[in-house]
Amino acid sequence: MVIRIINLIYYIRTQMRLVLINITCVFLFVSISSSAQFYNGTRMDFGKNRVQYSDYFWSHYTYEKFNIYFFEQGKNLADYVARSAHLQLKELEFQFEYKLKQKIQFIVYNTQNQSRESNIGNYPDEALNPGGFARVLGSKVFLFFDGNHQNFDRQIRSGIARLLLDEILYGDDFSDEIKNEALINFPDWYYEGLIAFLSEKWSVKADGKLKAKFNTENFDNFNWLSKEDAILAGQSIWYYIADKYGEEAVVNVFYMSKIQRNFSDGILFILGISSENLISDWSLFFKFRFMKDDMDKLPIDSNNIGRRKLKKRFEYQRLLINKKEDFVSFVTNRFSQQKVIIQNLSNGRKKCILKLGHKIDVLPDFTFPVLAWHPRGDLLNVFYESEGGMNWLTYNVRSKEKIKSKLFQVEKVLEASFSTSGKKIALSAVVNGKTDIFVLDVMSRAREQITNDFYDDRHPVFLNNDQIIVFSSNRQNDSMFVDGNDNLVYGYSSDIFSYDYSRKKSFKFMPQVLFRITNSPQFNEEQPISTGWNSIQYLSDENGIINQWEAKIDSTISFVDTTIHYRFFADKRPLTNYKSNILFHSTNGNLVARIFKPSERHVMSLSKLNKETKELKPTNFVKLIKKTTLNSKSENKIIHVLTVDSIKQKMKLNEDFLFTDYYVFRNEMDKKNTDSVVKVVKSSSNTAFKSIKINNFPTSDSAAPKVKQRNYELLFRTAEISLDLDNRFLNPQYQRYSGGSSYPMPGMNGFMKYSAVDLLENHLLTGGFRISNFFSNEFFLSYTNREKRLDKQYLLYRATHTDLEETKTFIKNVTYEGIYRLVYPFSMVNRFSTTFSIRYDQFIPLSKEISLLELPISHQFWPNIRLDYTFDNTRALGINLYSGLRFKFFTEIYQELPQFKNRMLTYGADIRHYQKIFKSLIWANRFAGGSSIGPNRLMFYLGGVDSWTAPQFNSNLSPSKLPNGSSYAFQTLATNMRGFFQNARNGSAFIALNSEIRWPIVKFLFARPFNSDFLNNFQVLGFGDLGTAWSGLSPFMDSNSLNQQILPIGGDARTGEVVLKTNKEPVIGGFGIGLRTTIIGYFIRADWAWGVEDGLIQRNLFYLSLTTDF
Repeated sequence: MVIRIINLIYYIRTQMRLVLINITCVFLFVSISSSAQFYNGTRMDFGKNRVQYSDYFWSHYTYEKFNIYFFEQGKNLADYVARSAHLQLKELEFQFEYKLKQKIQFIVYNTQNQSRESNIGNYPDEALNPGGFARVLGSKVFLFFDGNHQNFDRQIRSGIARLLLDEILYGDDFSDEIKNEALINFPDWYYEGLIAFLSEKWSVKADGKLKAKFNTENFDNFNWLSKEDAILAGQSIWYYIADKYGEEAVVNVFYMSKIQRNFSDGILFILGISSENLISDWSLFFKFRFMKDDMDKLPIDSNNIGRRKLKKRFEYQRLLINKKEDFVSFVTNRFSQQKVIIQNLSNGRKKCILKLGHKIDVLPDFTFPVLAWHPRGDLLNVFYESEGGMNWLTYNVRSKEKIKSKLFQVEKVLEASFSTSGKKIALSAVVNGKTDIFVLDVMSRAREQITNDFYDDRHPVFLNNDQIIVFSSNRQNDSMFVDGNDNLVYGYSSDIFSYDYSRKKSFKFMPQVLFRITNSPQFNEEQPISTGWNSIQYLSDENGIINQWEAKIDSTISFVDTTIHYRFFADKRPLTNYKSNILFHSTNGNLVARIFKPSERHVMSLSKLNKETKELKPTNFVKLIKKTTLNSKSENKIIHVLTVDSIKQKMKLNEDFLFTDYYVFRNEMDKKNTDSVVKVVKSSSNTAFKSIKINNFPTSDSAAPKVKQRNYELLFRTAEISLDLDNRFLNPQYQRYSGGSSYPMPGMNGFMKYSAVDLLENHLLTGGFRISNFFSNEFFLSYTNREKRLDKQYLLYRATHTDLEETKTFIKNVTYEGIYRLVYPFSMVNRFSTTFSIRYDQFIPLSKEISLLELPISHQFWPNIRLDYTFDNTRALGINLYSGLRFKFFTEIYQELPQFKNRMLTYGADIRHYQKIFKSLIWANRFAGGSSIGPNRLMFYLGGVDSWTAPQFNSNLSPSKLPNGSSYAFQTLATNMRGFFQNARNGSAFIALNSEIRWPIVKFLFARPFNSDFLNNFQVLGFGDLGTAWSGLSPFMDSNSLNQQILPIGGDARTGEVVLKTNKEPVIGGFGIGLRTTIIGYFIRADWAWGVEDGLIQRNLFYLSLTTDF
């Protein structure tokens, strides 16, 4: 009832707001006019690329509430999504008392590396839009499989939760779907943290990450948190709210925040405390809990390998010791760039043998590279994904030789380890959407399959002279080849199993009964390592912290009839009792290497192995799990689901198999229906086969109905609607040269753009128009095909505007242009593009007297070719804030037809570097230059800023003369040069240097984000500009108009002229301060600048503009 009342109030309030917003948009669209619209200034299209290495044939399933799209080898994943999504959607709708109206589109990729080829979410010109941006919320959920069904379920649940919350906030109507930042804007810790909480309430690993953050900082300033840290903090805050105030409080706080459009009010009205006090209570809660957890635990071994602190903001993984104990190898990951490092233990020297990816804002993939030392100790094998396939690198640490090859028939390798002989490798690999164990013959590359089911089988190692393979798995029984039931969503907790490899006689799959070494429901055992005969070490989170354990396999006589029957068991004991999680471990002889992350830095320790048994006490989080489990056992009987096939298989392989735990009638097992299942109630006092229900997520209630597989069909939907007050086009346009007396600016007239895409966003349709008055308008239509690696774009453009010629005659200029663009990406950060276009200009004299009627209509045809190379590895730190490098080199060739003597060649560069100083305080620098040669030239007007709302043109500086009878054909602006009007310098070439310190001052002074974009995005700038423009070989040549002034004699009769040598300094500069923020979704710039000319500081100029900085 409370939620329904809240929704009613919200509906009334929303309708009133929509009316006001529509009135405002109409006013902005019709009230501002301008005389011309063309590309100018610092506008350059940068952005990352999506590289398609393979062609995929897409299919889909259609269900009542969702569709599932997948391609080759993805059918098993699609089936799993159908079962899981059915359950997750049902629970989330029940929790929020809301039925999702949109039909969900699940798009499934087999690996994360393949998902990076997708064009979904790739909008290259998004950063150029200063405001008025409106993205239509789609109903797509983007999924990829990393070999772990727990992570896969988390993605499914996270995607459904995001769609559900978005629809509750913004509605499902087309008019309501338009998401504008001016409407509702919650901070990342609140919104993204809530989605993370709904996808996984809490876990041991999340507990360890939060503890490490508290050891580093006290979360005093949420504005300084990275997005990843903000999400972790938010997830823990929602977990704290649910724990203290109850699960229903989470939903009520969200609905109240929606009504108030303010997260602080939602917290205050429901919980009765301010958001500041809530965060303070949350901080004290976890600090006290972690302090209690650490009281009976030992500090980690903090002696790093090499005795040096590891770098901040680096992730360290897969630490391995070689057999000779003289080298270690590990993987680093920073901003998705991965490196494989080998370190010599004798001298501490490090060598990078492999570098993958770039430092950019993409979701990092921690599943590769996979490392494995050969038993000889001098060969490191690396399995990694690159350019759409699996690769295998062998590196010799003695000879430094590298051997690279391809690894086929597997989609992903997750772990690898060599046999004692070095002739075989045990792999955990993904094939057809299943994570199974394989053995690879090193010489023949032949692959034999060990497991073949739907459970996640990981971390295989050889044991007992290669007779046994030990691995971790989330299977709930010890049989193999169990087909995934339609009713089954697999459990998350993993145990250690052993497989008798000596019984396998061929490369074909041979099922057998596995031996379960560990059995700990709700807790995970992973990363087994062979340490001797029948002896392994592994990692377990049984007490709430991941520690190192040891297990020894032994046997005893079970019973005797005609032969002696043995029962195998494992003796397990903990070897460590640390305060922090062990992330990776490696043991060789008496040495043990471990990776921890107790704070912001990782620790890679190497020490002697201590085999003393430790006493472990559970953390408060584990105590809560056990308490919840005991309460649930007293209420519900525990049901375990077994397939009949699994029981048959055990009896077939082992005649002595006795099904002692459950009693099943034999006639039921003999039924021919292989899909039948047996459900037997077990005593609730025994938790060995507890029904899987982790984190309150249901595992089975009914199967999603089977549907027919259909081919993907091309259908378009709305992707983006933009009502903009700035000029933005996909291809730069030059103005026709108007004599140097003025530069008609685009102005702030309304510009409407509409985009439509297909589901996979491989095909993009875009159209837009601008009507500023009866004499000026623009239209364009574009189609882009991004399905293959080579992107193709077709664009049609028409513009009409009026120019005032030097003869004081008004000329109506109608421009048509057809553009064909090819873009070839080399990687995610660099690309080469070629643009072919033909431009047609029609010049119509406007008659204001009879004599003008005789002037003819003229025409010009200008075909041109543009070549450009673009590099961009920048990372966004916030709006208008970046870190990294981007640059573009380009050249253009213009040829007029049929006047073959009229042609123009331009070339230029734009290089930008952004240096992070502290948190989001950055230093931005830009170098830009351009020139033109040939019979026709391009006029550059240096001065001013982009999108200046009140532009001023310096009419006192005449155009510079060109050598060899050349003439100007087009004109454009060269910015930034603050402190001067446009045309402070001009010519056929220019150079500009810009330097800025950008300081988001509000984020530094206040600890919590505000519910206002104006404050959250408020920035203070200090800037300096330097540059010049000239014609000829040098700015100091007399031919430049700057260096001489022509004074007419005789008035209008002009009987003569006097040439005055001015001898001015061609290089000018400017400095000043600026303010930046967003208002109603628009980015506003205000600058106060002082120009410096001939060593003298000029008067202050004020600039107001609507655009982001370079």
